[in-house]
Amino acid sequence: MFALYNFIILFIFAILANYISNFFAIILGLYFIFTFLPNLAVNARRLHDINLSGWWQLIGLIPYVYIVLIILFCLKGNDNANRFGLNPLQEIE
Repeated sequence: MFALYNFIILFIFAILANYISNFFAIILGLYFIFTFLPNLAVNARRLHDINLSGWWQLIGLIPYVYIVLIILFCLKGNDNANRFGLNPLQEIE
């Protein structure tokens, strides 16, 4: 949900900055700065759910290859524990 809300807010600020005022461009920049590290953490957590390292986020820097990253984020996580720990959705016995 964090990624969805983050995308919606960034999209709204980008439209406002483009059509209304430069003030919203400043707000957009500040919002991006303050959510950059939490966004990295959420993405790394999602990659850990599918048993990949957080370093896979770096493929998002390559043009057109970031689509692979989007596909990886859409995959279902592991049902059992992996090298990063237990499945957070798994019931504890």
